[in-house]
Amino acid sequence: MRWLLSFLLLWPAYSQACYVVSGLNELQFGVYDPGSAITQKKKVTLKLECLRPGGVTVIFDSGKNSATVEARAMAGWSSNGQQKISYNLYKTEAGVVLGSGAAGLSFNVSGGGGGQPAKGQANFWGWIKPLQKVGTGYFEDSVEVVVHF
Repeated sequence: MRWLLSFLLLWPAYSQACYVVSGLNELQFGVYDPGSAITQKKKVTLKLECLRPGGVTVIFDSGKNSATVEARAMAGWSSNGQQKISYNLYKTEAGVVLGSGAAGLSFNVSGGGGGQPAKGQANFWGWIKPLQKVGTGYFEDSVEVVVHF
């Protein structure tokens, strides 16, 4: 049985109006069993703080190893040479792909005032599909995240 370690790095593009408190570097899939028929899923809570209350949309690009958000991949070196493993990000647990525009993660930040920031949070999910034939190795991707306020 082969195992591999995989994780995803998400890089925020900061604005002056909002900043990410937590959630972006928490998507680490851990060990993947290529012989398992079960989709590996990881839930992440993204937390933001903003200068004022309002609606925000968080946009996730396709990553450095993929041309589209529908086909994201982590790349790395394995016992079989250079390989990719398919994964994706979803804005619902049911599997709506997380990307740009209407496919971004939209939610409200509220509260604040008196020198305190407005706060908000939303969940998203990362999935690695089962039965991908990859060797033992280390795989990663970087996804740029932009917060529109």
